Amino acid sequence: MKQTLTWMAKGLVLLMLFISVVVTYALLSSPPDGESNDISHAGESLGGIYKRYNGSVYAAVPSNGLYKIEQADPETFALIKDEMRNNRQVGKDKDHVYCGNLVLPELDAARTVYLGNSYFSDGAHTWYCGFSTIRNENLSAIADVYQLVRYRLGYGTKPQSYLYPSRQLPQSSTPYRPLLDADFITDGTQVYYRGEHLAQAKPDTLRRIKVPSSSGDRPSEHYFADGEHVYYKTQLLPHRDNDKLEVLKFGDIPGRTPYLYDPLEGMVFSANLPFDAANKPYAPLTRGGEHIYHVLFTSKNGIFFYDTQNRKVKRAGENIFASADFSALSPYIFWDGKRLIYLQASEERRKGKSGWSLVSRSTNILQLTEPVADDWQKLGDTRSGVFGSVWRNGTSLWYFATSSFGSRLTKSGPLYHIADNATAEALQQPDISSDDIEALFKQEKLYPPSHQKLLEAKTKYKNSGLIMVVFIIMAFSLAPAILGIFHALRVRRSIPGKS
Repeated sequence: MKQTLTWMAKGLVLLMLFISVVVTYALLSSPPDGESNDISHAGESLGGIYKRYNGSVYAAVPSNGLYKIEQADPETFALIKDEMRNNRQVGKDKDHVYCGNLVLPELDAARTVYLGNSYFSDGAHTWYCGFSTIRNENLSAIADVYQLVRYRLGYGTKPQSYLYPSRQLPQSSTPYRPLLDADFITDGTQVYYRGEHLAQAKPDTLRRIKVPSSSGDRPSEHYFADGEHVYYKTQLLPHRDNDKLEVLKFGDIPGRTPYLYDPLEGMVFSANLPFDAANKPYAPLTRGGEHIYHVLFTSKNGIFFYDTQNRKVKRAGENIFASADFSALSPYIFWDGKRLIYLQASEERRKGKSGWSLVSRSTNILQLTEPVADDWQKLGDTRSGVFGSVWRNGTSLWYFATSSFGSRLTKSGPLYHIADNATAEALQQPDISSDDIEALFKQEKLYPPSHQKLLEAKTKYKNSGLIMVVFIIMAFSLAPAILGIFHALRVRRSIPGKS
């Protein structure tokens, strides 16, 4: 029995090695048709994403490459006309209408026209076909790899990993018309966003909620309201509309979760997830997007943040700002007349056999432990404030960094000593560049101060060891495919004239 188990274990290891070699070879090999470059360069443009080549029609689907449209008639195929030139992804021939490389059923090709906002109709049937591709939710990662391996080895069709999203709208006795600037449509009573119904939405008062920024307000892509109801995409939120609602934008924070903030009620939503109403009113600690990995919200009951990995709102700790009157000297630095507190991002990485892996990311609230005078005097801005500002405290000089200039400064934070007057003057020169500031760090003309940690908001990332589990699952999933390929090769060689 022991010997049998040993041989089974060895066989499993050999099978995994064999599958990994085959998969690697397949993924690194060229597509079997070998026409991609020829089509891209020599194919005749039919408008938008479509090309004609060697008597066939091809669609260039972003993130996926070229697809041959088998049903398409190359002689009658054309992009559907659009006076605003906002259509590139929908074409038609004498028989069909196509969203990317896929047929939109039921549409009468001869009567189909572009309505606007990525909607198309033949007068009886109406479809949404999105302007940008999305990941195919109906194709699992394992199925995607399995199909791609078969395709690269010449034993299957190209997987539809990405596609243009499409949805059919209900038939309406009143013609549909586009609403707002993009993605919306209405028949005067019902409202649809990207082809999905917005329950109870009022078309006459619907608006995109504003996203304030230094360059002016812009409309949100995900949050909408109609004077009464509030929506995240197509989801009706448990919150009543008011004209003070705003969407908070925080640069390139990992996860890029959008936040809806109501300053009147002090309520926050992360995507469609409401923060606990028992802790409101909430207020964003900063509106800056640098030097932090988490958006922190102060509350009467603590400081809270959204964990993108667990998809939960968590409490980081006590609200240390509640006991004193703090003012913001910069988006990341706060002063109450005695204490200087600032935000700083940090991360932990672990080295394993396959290299470094991310373990956790933190946003820390730190307190300066060096003695300082009671007054802070701003001397000037660095690159009009885009890079930060220069300050004096007693006899010492300080640099408050607004931009992070890459991962090094993101980890170091926004607060630095300035070594001398010449460096302070250099930081205030109108033509100073990020490279110039990096050079000052290398020369130790700028260096971080001593501090202590008061609070930490931390997100832990999944163990890289899970990759092996995924590989084992994939190996077992691909095993039938490999056996099928070899069976096909055996059959092919058994046919006279084949080799």
